[in-house]
Amino acid sequence: MSKHDDHTPDDRKNWPFFLPGPKPESPEEKELWNSPSARFERQALRLDAKIGIVSAQLELGLKLLVGKCGFKKNPKVAFKYLGAAAKRGNADAQYLFGSCFENETGCKKNPEKAARWYRASAMQGNDRGQFHYACCLLRGFGCKKNPKKGVRLLHASAKQGYAEAQYHLARRLIHGIDCKENPQQGMRWLRIAAKQGHLIALNNYATNLDCGIAGPVNHEEATRYHRIGAKRGFSIEQFNYAISLLHGRGCKKDPEKGVKWLYKAAKLGDWSAQKELAYCLENGIGCPIDINKALFWYHKCAKRGNREAQEAIRRLENN
Repeated sequence: MSKHDDHTPDDRKNWPFFLPGPKPESPEEKELWNSPSARFERQALRLDAKIGIVSAQLELGLKLLVGKCGFKKNPKVAFKYLGAAAKRGNADAQYLFGSCFENETGCKKNPEKAARWYRASAMQGNDRGQFHYACCLLRGFGCKKNPKKGVRLLHASAKQGYAEAQYHLARRLIHGIDCKENPQQGMRWLRIAAKQGHLIALNNYATNLDCGIAGPVNHEEATRYHRIGAKRGFSIEQFNYAISLLHGRGCKKDPEKGVKWLYKAAKLGDWSAQKELAYCLENGIGCPIDINKALFWYHKCAKRGNREAQEAIRRLENN
């Protein structure tokens, strides 16, 4: 299991603290949205939404939720337009409208209404609606708890290709949570989600292969996925790939390259990478010995409460 493998559907909002965030709009993009043609398109979209065109209401609601494409973020107005589209039967708008009630976006939190709109979307076969309603059923959020039905909806959403559902279904199958334990099927769903670019699934799949969880150990396959995650800017996978390179686990040993990946992960705040990088700098592994830099990274790690880093600081400063 990975060090961040204890997530459940109800704490998915906390994931961004170690995932690469969305890319901000570039100056060129901002300039593009300020062009006369872009302004005309925004005016046309607002007009279409006001006269009741459902697709326009959904599109405008989404853009106001995010605050991009030349639109200023406005959750209250986004809530209004998403609600209008949801009430007209648009399944995408229904699950988004439900998420507004769940996350207090433009309205007061209302678990019952959130579950009701997720259910409406799920009943139409919407993969995201199925996933969100499954989460409600699994934890009793706004509705009566029903894990068996929740897992069935996760299956339905996963089969439609929704990576988030595939990941959560995989974890339940691997550990036998609310369903019969089936590690092989769980690993299959993890691999499918990982291939779609779901970084948490990728991390779990690679870590399970490294540790022999739910199947035989396969360092070569694990390292291939660690590398994919590392290149996508995922700090945990940058650390894991660095460890593979430092020890020649599943790939050719290359300490210098390993240290470069440790630097990338350490700069993103991964405490494991900070401690490992400091150790490499202290002992000249893959880089020249540099005690001052080692202390710098030990201090970074020690601020997170790591005892090994604190002991290393005392040892180096007393010498």
